[in-house]
Amino acid sequence: MIKKNEDFKSLILIIESILGVDVTKSKSRKRHVVNAKMIFSFLLHKKGYGCSIIAEALFSHHATVLYYFKKVPGHLKYDSKFRNEYEAIQKEDHERTLSNLEMRVFLADAEKTAIDLKMEILALTTVVEQQEVENLRLSGINEIQAEASVRLQKNLKNSIYTETRLFSLYELIKTRTPEGSEKKMLLKLNRLYN
Repeated sequence: MIKKNEDFKSLILIIESILGVDVTKSKSRKRHVVNAKMIFSFLLHKKGYGCSIIAEALFSHHATVLYYFKKVPGHLKYDSKFRNEYEAIQKEDHERTLSNLEMRVFLADAEKTAIDLKMEILALTTVVEQQEVENLRLSGINEIQAEASVRLQKNLKNSIYTETRLFSLYELIKTRTPEGSEKKMLLKLNRLYN
């Protein structure tokens, strides 16, 4: 769902910047508007989207989008202006897709590094606490207080394990839950676990 929104929004912006046409709002049947809608439909179809989803984005009938799929190859072959517009939009879309992918990889690496650093901090904190407990024992603090400190360390270790064990689930939910639908997702998860 999120990928669909990104693909659609990105392509709409590219077409608007290159051709000056908002394919989702224009109802005109002028050639430049229809060409923009054809390019939009064809590029999304090449990405694997079906005619119904594309038609919904264009506020058109799915048969219109099927017609676009049928006509675009002929326009690419014989209409040089259409071909140039198509190639410019396709190139820009490809470049944005690559830059978005590179950004996602960079962010994933940064998040992994942050998690590794958190784990290192927690491990060092545990070592420091162990040293403090040992110092307390050597200084003559009573055994009850030393045991409480050891229990605290064990709880800390358990929370570290839980945090890393559930991280992949958290990431999946974070990336797949559209903004504003958190309550709906919570109800679904609750039903799943009950």
